[in-house]
Amino acid sequence: APSAWSAHTVLSSRRSSAMHDLHRALLQVFTDAGAMSEKEALAALTGLRDVYSAELANSQYDAYVRARVDTKMLDEIVAEVNRKVKFFSLRIARAHCPAYNAFYYGIVNLADGEVSKKGHSMTPAQVAFFAKVRTELGERADNEALATIEWMEALGLSVKLDKAFKLSNEEADNTLKKLVEEGWLAHGMQRSAEDDLALGPRSVLQLQYAS
Repeated sequence: APSAWSAHTVLSSRRSSAMHDLHRALLQVFTDAGAMSEKEALAALTGLRDVYSAELANSQYDAYVRARVDTKMLDEIVAEVNRKVKFFSLRIARAHCPAYNAFYYGIVNLADGEVSKKGHSMTPAQVAFFAKVRTELGERADNEALATIEWMEALGLSVKLDKAFKLSNEEADNTLKKLVEEGWLAHGMQRSAEDDLALGPRSVLQLQYAS
């Protein structure tokens, strides 16, 4: 079985040629974004539908040219993309993110359930720190997606890292900011407090497929 295929691998493979350009472009959008709210995903699909309207009109997807872009259309296209990329143990998933009280879409890796091993730009020390934060969140609620931790508490977990993964206080603080920026963490429930942290949309999406 393939290991951790990336969406970039899929896009450059022969199998992606079986997709309509609209589907391939939408996969690229999700690849670049990491995670998108339903509102953002619908806006992206609207733009892509307009770009590829001529090609769609002469294809089996001609109904999309006349139809209103809505969640039903988005989910149909996502389902079609998922059928094409299942060989690569990838899928575009949809999940509700409690921290932002909104539905999100994003690419998840089905070959490995650990969120911290997915596509990211973190160093091994930052990944280890994130794992500590995740473990703490998991111990605070039966549903990890509903758990919160204060920023300073999360920051303090950096001192519990193994010597090989030590981070300074400033590095740990910047890591938390990076995790929020990239969607792995989020500010507290309904963004009620800037100094609270919860799982972000990318983590919630992947959490559905954690073993």
